[in-house]
Amino acid sequence: MKVLHLLRTSAYNTPDLSECLATFQPNDQLVLLDDGCYNLTHVLLNEFIENNGAQCVSFIKDHATARAMETNSKSNVNAINLDTLVNLTFECDSVITWQ
Repeated sequence: MKVLHLLRTSAYNTPDLSECLATFQPNDQLVLLDDGCYNLTHVLLNEFIENNGAQCVSFIKDHATARAMETNSKSNVNAINLDTLVNLTFECDSVITWQ
């Protein structure tokens, strides 16, 4: 079963990122949105990407830009728009929002 994890909070303020990654399965997808885009610079996410690859991690480009996150340096993570996010909800069996 493929799960889409939507992470809306920063790991600098909540344990949601570590809890999300603890439940993450190989076919799952993770999308950072809202304040979750701050996790682009968090050590937990960087370690996760090093161990699992970046193909399963995306972020909403407009949300990262609104938070002054440098998105060009994250070429290994997929920058997507809201239309792509909607499509992902149909591709996955279930959606979990971490907020």
